[in-house]
Amino acid sequence: MNYHMARITYTTLGLTTLLFSTASAQRVQDVPRYMNSGVMHAEASTDDTRPALGGTDRDGGDVIWSEDFSNGLDGSNESNAPWTLDGSNGEIWTWTTAGPNGAYAGSNPNAARIQSATVSNGFMVFNGDSVNCTWSGGVPTALPSSEFVAYDGSLVSPIIDLTGHPAVILQYQQAIRYCCQDAPHFVEVSTDGGNTWPTRLAASGSAVGGATTSATETITLNLTQAIAADPANVLIRFHHDAESGTSHYFWQIDDVKIIEAYDYDLQIQSAGSTTWDPETAFSYDSLYYSITPYSQLRPIGLNMKVVNNGALEQTDVTANFKVVRGADVILDQDQLVSLTPGVTSTVFVDPGFTPPAVQGTYTLTTLVTGETDQTPTNNSLAGGTFKVDPYVYSRDGGRATSGYFDGAQGVFDMMNAFYVANNDVLYGIVVAFNTGSEVGTIIRGSLRADDRTTVLATTPEYELAQTDLNNANQTKVKVLVFDDPIPLDAGVDYFAAVEVFGSARMSVNGTAENFTSFIYYDSPNDETAGPVFFYVTDTPIIRMMLGATADIEDGTAMELTKLGQNMPNPAKGTTSILYQLATTETVSFEIHDVSGKLVYAQNEGRKPGGQHRIDLNTLNLNEGLYTYSIVAGDLRLTKRMTVIH
Repeated sequence: MNYHMARITYTTLGLTTLLFSTASAQRVQDVPRYMNSGVMHAEASTDDTRPALGGTDRDGGDVIWSEDFSNGLDGSNESNAPWTLDGSNGEIWTWTTAGPNGAYAGSNPNAARIQSATVSNGFMVFNGDSVNCTWSGGVPTALPSSEFVAYDGSLVSPIIDLTGHPAVILQYQQAIRYCCQDAPHFVEVSTDGGNTWPTRLAASGSAVGGATTSATETITLNLTQAIAADPANVLIRFHHDAESGTSHYFWQIDDVKIIEAYDYDLQIQSAGSTTWDPETAFSYDSLYYSITPYSQLRPIGLNMKVVNNGALEQTDVTANFKVVRGADVILDQDQLVSLTPGVTSTVFVDPGFTPPAVQGTYTLTTLVTGETDQTPTNNSLAGGTFKVDPYVYSRDGGRATSGYFDGAQGVFDMMNAFYVANNDVLYGIVVAFNTGSEVGTIIRGSLRADDRTTVLATTPEYELAQTDLNNANQTKVKVLVFDDPIPLDAGVDYFAAVEVFGSARMSVNGTAENFTSFIYYDSPNDETAGPVFFYVTDTPIIRMMLGATADIEDGTAMELTKLGQNMPNPAKGTTSILYQLATTETVSFEIHDVSGKLVYAQNEGRKPGGQHRIDLNTLNLNEGLYTYSIVAGDLRLTKRMTVIH
């Protein structure tokens, strides 16, 4: 791909500027495990498969009402009353035929302009970019990031009489750019003259918060339930909500239509192998993991979101999940559900699906069938892929060259969150860098606790070589190996991190969920601020190498019996000790005090070759220095530990 540099300014809680290529970063917040916004999470569909519309018969698929903003707020035809503006900053909604303007629209604002069907006769834009600028001499200059304002304003339709049309679909086109927290874009519906807006639908489509404008999308939202209270008095508003974040960019809207629903119309809105929701998650367990090692295999939340876009209730709808690995069908399961018109239901595999411990790529497809469907093209959806590997734990998309973070400023740390479901062993941190990194730059891997700052262990330092760097379409990675394997506890969140001391371009691939991947570095805008955390919305290629029974550098069998350092050390209460056997041996474990007296002994029995772990309770030991040993056959290995209370 073609790499480019984009200047990005980040808002909220003290701001700074980063340089990215196809990667972006935002101001960090605590992982929002406790938030409940009250938003109805009806997914915005970007599928536009309906037939050409028109005619006088009010059949499914016909347009009941439309607006293309050819007359601005005045309404595009005689049947439409004017649109109005609402909210403390409603005036930011403006009519235009050009693209957004402001410091972040670029030298050619038309490059960011919506590509709607009727773009030439005008559209509406909420242009937060423009008002967050000064305009000396007609040239936009971004305000200091600390002065960015989150603006609130709504574009409100006239009253729409939908009498006789109880089941309808809202369709419109949009292009979005936002930053730096949750998406602030909502479609809201009122049937009481705007006194209340009880229906609130997330409307950001596939837009990702960050530094790029989304593609122009055709969004469809089912309004059947929203208008049920009084179809004769429907108001629709496009609400840019300041409470959701400090979006200083823009939201473009055009070609709004209300379409008669078909009698029978099921649609799969989304499908996947993750149920991650930062508002409800208490760990990183439900994140999407692109590669899962054998030791961390567990049930994953295969799911599909199905909406009944039809006018009639459908019972005994069959939702099918299929998972294949190559030519092998691993799962083929039907779930029966009933769907009320206008209601979106999330259907899960039941019972849960745990991938087998067989290396390979697994592909999910979903299909929903009910009564004769009048728009069958949206009844199936690919749910993505995931991989199973003996040792690798990964969240990135698997390629090293989709983009990179340009760390030209020098020192920075990047990290990805991981959930460890089962007791395990961390051998190393896997990382990828792009061409353009300075050869000789010092890097090292580290394991962090769930607070992101507590360093549990680090690898030796390593100097980047030219042979480590990725050109386009290359997938080279470097494994940074710990001197001693690190024990990982079950049910704990960790961060796999890479520390960079120099100029380097860290590879990224795939979208990172907000508040799950981070960068930590000195703010270039404020020399006194010290290191600052940001979350990033592209996933750094930083992986864990877990539980290997083969050499993680070249794949050859391990030939050594090894004893690891107890973790933590000093030990307080409990500590974990890892040891590795080259072959099957009878093993015993011993602890001696500083005088050489044996104070504890344990027969481990006959153990196979590979990695093993002892969890030791130290409460019965006095404070002080001890040695611990494993005896495996004729070999004795010994290390020191300190016990404190």
